[in-house]
This record gives sequence, structure tokens and C-alpha cells, in this order.
Amino acid sequence: MKPNPLFWALGTVPLLSGWMTAASAAYQNPLLPGNLADPAVLLHDGTYYLYATGEVEADNGTRVYTSTNLVAWQRGPVVFQPGQPHVWAPDVWRDPSSGRFYLYYTVNQTVGVAEAAGPLGPFIVRRKFVDQAIDAHLFRDDDGKLYLYYVQLPGFRITVQPMSRPMEPAGEPKVILQPESDWEKRAWQVTEGPWMIKRQSRYYLLYSGSGADTPDYAVGYATAENPMGPFKRAAHNPIVHRSEGLFGPGHGCAVQDADGQWWHVYHQKRTERVEWSRFIALDPLWFDQHGDLHSRATRDTQRPAPAAMKSSASRQYDPFIWQAETPRDCPFEPSREWTGIEFLGVHSDFRFADTWYPSWAADDHLYSPWTDGPLHNENSTSDAIAPDTNSFGGFRLVRGKATTGQAVIMGDDPLNLTVKSLGKAQADPHPYGGRYPCGSLVYRGIWYYGTYCLSPSGMTRFGDTTYNWPWLGPLVGFRISRDFGKTWEETPHTPEKSLFGETGMWGHPVKIGAPHFVDFGKDMEHSPDGQAYLVATGAELNDAKPRFENLSWITGDQVYLLRVTPSPENINDPKAYEFFGGSDAQGQPRWTKAFKEIKPLLEWNNNMGCVTATYVAPLKKYLMCVTDGGNTCAQMHTYLLESSALTGPWRMVTYLKNFGEQAYFVNLPSKFIGADGRTAWLCYSGNFAPDWNGLKIQVNPPGTRYGLVLQKIRLLERSEP
Repeated sequence: MKPNPLFWALGTVPLLSGWMTAASAAYQNPLLPGNLADPAVLLHDGTYYLYATGEVEADNGTRVYTSTNLVAWQRGPVVFQPGQPHVWAPDVWRDPSSGRFYLYYTVNQTVGVAEAAGPLGPFIVRRKFVDQAIDAHLFRDDDGKLYLYYVQLPGFRITVQPMSRPMEPAGEPKVILQPESDWEKRAWQVTEGPWMIKRQSRYYLLYSGSGADTPDYAVGYATAENPMGPFKRAAHNPIVHRSEGLFGPGHGCAVQDADGQWWHVYHQKRTERVEWSRFIALDPLWFDQHGDLHSRATRDTQRPAPAAMKSSASRQYDPFIWQAETPRDCPFEPSREWTGIEFLGVHSDFRFADTWYPSWAADDHLYSPWTDGPLHNENSTSDAIAPDTNSFGGFRLVRGKATTGQAVIMGDDPLNLTVKSLGKAQADPHPYGGRYPCGSLVYRGIWYYGTYCLSPSGMTRFGDTTYNWPWLGPLVGFRISRDFGKTWEETPHTPEKSLFGETGMWGHPVKIGAPHFVDFGKDMEHSPDGQAYLVATGAELNDAKPRFENLSWITGDQVYLLRVTPSPENINDPKAYEFFGGSDAQGQPRWTKAFKEIKPLLEWNNNMGCVTATYVAPLKKYLMCVTDGGNTCAQMHTYLLESSALTGPWRMVTYLKNFGEQAYFVNLPSKFIGADGRTAWLCYSGNFAPDWNGLKIQVNPPGTRYGLVLQKIRLLERSEP
């Protein structure tokens, strides 16, 4: 609903400054001074153009404001003044075929269109479309078809009109939404201010409900598979609404910044009184992993600013925030500092083998194991299995078949790395079925490369289900290279006589399963005491919730912690290690040399699995990635924990249900952590079993695939959505 001009406060608007400068990294609402409402923003040639109701002889015309970053705005000229009052809710659209600009206006409750050669006008009235209507918005679909959305009066019925050209309707209009929900009828019965977003073949119709002059004005959305509908309201509507000290947020538009982040430009009321005093505001819009849209209105609160216009050619999909779906029995308290992660729409495209755990060496290169697939002209497979119908289980072990590879990763840009194979080594798993890479560390020019065993086979049938390596074997030991992977000294240990004397035969649980070195940065520069720490997955024999795949390459019950001063003499000597043995009466960590006294660092029965940890130096925090692999070949869940100390307490940052949907070997390479500590790159592999047991695995987020995947993410602070 739009105001009677008698309610407008008259005055002039100065050059806009003080709310944010172009170089600022934060902003706060109100975004613009003056009595402005119903904003629509157009991006053209690197500049944003904002058009709104008000500030031209009350509401007798439209003025334009310009910006390169959505927050520092310059007051521009009056671009539209038709000579009649009640000029509301302008929407400007550029026709890509002709280069002409069209302003869809409301004047005295008549919807029409004006035309100009440029975004600064002047716009000349060309024709009217419909009387007793307000709030026109033009949407162009990917196929070039045009649709004009507007609101019919009385009844505040949102209507769509197909268009053959920017000024020519085609066919009959269709009512697609009208007041029905309680929040749309709290003060008057209103649905208005339509604005369309299309994302991944889904149409999102943003709209406002309830009386625009009341504090209960709010924003919701509805979705459809077609721009003509039918539209279904979101279950969590309204997504923008009043809160303490914040009133009547509504009627705006959605626009993307240089990094592809969606932003909601809208208005708020100044007070909770029923009146028309309003201002322009800006807040993020974000999609979660299910495609649901979210936002939150803010006022007088410092917020991270949008990205200024620049080249963003590397972005492959729209950024979104993964909505956490933490199980009810989660034993970890929520983080007090972070609430989740945002996927920034940028990922690598390295189509190699899997099992990547990069270690940042003093020469500034990353060194990593790899296996199960090709790397350029090299190929490695870590299983020693051959089909044999005459053997127990339908397979037999083949000595000399299993190998593990090593590689160097060169470069600073995760999207443009040079990955070079350094060869492969024999890795006999006998009596187990496979032998895979795990903990990998390059420190002071020496590479320590760990391997562990798996059993019985990569496709193990039990009952009606096929499993992938359902039994986790022991850490065998570490082979050593003193020349960055050119030559190797084999570990003195064997699968039958492993480093810590553990066995995983016939599903017997181990405690130091598939361990990984904590990533302390370049050449382990941030180790607190010069020691290397490892995190491992494990389980206990007397398990309250046993399952066939209870402890596998990707499932487990517990996380264990151990440490060693890295050297060729120590790395394969069990007596050189210390193990986390729980906490004393004062809550201080207890370390022990006795393996039998080891205690779990973390426990969550049937919800743990592959584990890695990274020290984030700018934040002085540790981040731990844990993957619960379900039944070893279905959808998998990854969660991030944070702590100020390796010994805890650990708190939940986010729980990524069905991440990948089958992502595994998840880690955070310290080399690619941003200077602020909040941006980083998740490294993982994914979707190796896309259709096992009749389950079709989807790709989420985009870019997930078998191989080396790097996804750019951002940690969300508690003050953010």
C-alpha cells in the first residue's frame, strides 16, 4: 500500500555520506536518509541505480541514486515526473536487445510504462496498462520471455501479465496470489510489492503483506516451477518481519553484489506508529542447501558490506548458506562465535583420483597423498582384491596390486593449481583387503606418509546391503621421504604388526583409525609446542549401539588424540608417542605414554567418522571436520567443530546434512585460509557411489565430484544471519 502525500515530510536530500564510505568494510541501516520507500535497484555497466517512492515534491516523481557497492549512494537527478501526484514503486528494466530503458510506474493507482535512452532518464510516458493497480515489476526469463507482475485493487491480488515486448501485453493476466495467511492480514488484508528471482529453474516471488503503514508489514515469498504459477507459499513466512526496535520492513527488491551474494534492498518504518515515515535498508538474502530463502532485517547494527563491483568470472553458482540440521542427540554445544558457513559459489575443477590431504611445506608447495584413480599419466588403486567365485566371499587377495600415490600441488590460487604426480608406492595390505593413505606431514624437508588398512572388500555384501570397506584396520606406520617424495624409506611395520599393535580383523575396533596430522600451517609453524598432533577415529569393543559397519573408513563412534615430536627416529616408534588420557580433577588434559590408558577426546556413538583438524591462525582457533558416512556408501553428513585448544571443549559450528551429497575426506588446507580467518577452502572428494543399493546420490553443492574438490566458504559470525 502506498501513502497519501499529506503524510510526507518535505525537505531536501544532501549528497549521501556518513552512512558508509566506498572503502568501508561495514555498513548499518538506515542506508539512506530521507523519506524513501519501495526501492528497486538496477545494475548496469558496473553501477547500481536505485529508484524509490518519495523525495520529489513529496511523491510526485522519481529520483535516481547511484552506487558501485550498494551502500555508498550518490543523489542523482529526477528521472520521472509525469505531472500527476502519487507516483509510487518505480521499477526500471533494460532491454538487452534494444538497449532501451523502461520504467514501470504507478501513478494515481494506474500502472503504466515510460521509456528512456539511459538509466538517468528522463523517462517519457509511453502507455498505461491497467487502472486500479499498483506495484509493477517486469521479469525476463532465461528464454527471453517477459512477465509483468502487479497488484490489482481492490483486494491486493498479485497478478502476472505475459508480455510480447516491453510495452506490449500478450494474452490474459492471471491472479497468482492474494491475502490468505494470518501474517498477510494482521493490519488490513494485503499482498503487494512483487519481485521475482529465478534460481536453479525455480521461481521465487518475493512479496509484502499486511498494512504498509503499520509495524506489522512484512516480507514473504512463494515458489513455482513456472513464472505463471501456481505459486506455493514458503512454510517459514514471513522471512523479514518486525523485531525489537524494528518496524514494518517490506516492499523491496533483490540484487546481487560482485561476489554473487543476494541482497534485499527494502524499506523500514521509523516508528511503530501507523504512519508513512520510512527509510531505505539493506540486508542479505541467502539460500540454504534445500533452496529455501532466508533473510533478517537489521537496524543500527554494523554489518559486513557487500562486495563492490569487480570481475567475478570465477563464480560458478549463486552463493548460499547451508542451513544446519543438527540431530537432537548432538553432544556438542553450539559455537558462541560462529553460526554456520556460506558457500561462496566458487569451486575447483580438478578431475583426478581421490584421497587428498595437503601438507604445507617450507618451500611453499603442498604435498599430498592420492589414490584410487588417475593423476595425469599415473594410476593408483589401493585395494588388493580380485573377483574369485571359488574363494570365500567371492574374492581373493592379490599381492603387489595395491598402491598409494604422492603428489605436489603448486600455486596460490585454488582454482589454478598445478598438480604433479610424484609416483606411487607398493602398499601390500595382507591380510586386509585394502591399504589407503592417511596422516601426511612435510616438516623441515621430511615427508611422513601414513597408511592404514581396510577390510574385507570395497564391495562387501551383508544381507540386502552392499557396503564399502565396512571394517577399519590399523594404522600400519609411516614411510619417509627426505627429498620431497622422490625416494622413500618404507615403514618397519606391517599390517599384521602395526605401529600400535592394533588389529581390525573381522571388524575388531581400533582406536587410532585413519589418523591425520593437525594442520598447523606452513612447516608446522603454529604448533603450540613443536610437536605434531594427530586426530583419529575409533570405537570400543563393548559398544552400546553396534552395527555391521560400526567402524569403517568413514564411520565411527569416537575421536582420539595423540602427539609426537616428528623425526625419522620417532615417527615409527610407539614409545615416542603420547596419548590423550582424559582430564584431571581440575579439567586439565592428561597425557600418557601408555596406550592402554588412552581416552576418547570426543564421543558421539554412530555419528563420527573420518576426522581432520586445522589451526586457523588469524582467529586463534581450531576447526575440526568430521564426516559421518552413514552406511559407507549412501548420503554422508559433515560437521564442523571449533575450539581454542585441541583438547577442547569443542563446539558445533554447523552440521551439513547430506553434504555432497556424498562428500568424504573433508579438510581445510591452511594455505588457503584468508587473512581474516573467515574465508577458506574446503577440500574433499565426493559421490564415488552415486547409485549403490538403489539410492541416487545428487550433487550438492555444485562442483562436488569424484576427485580433488576445493569449495570456497566463509564462516558466519554470530552477528550475521
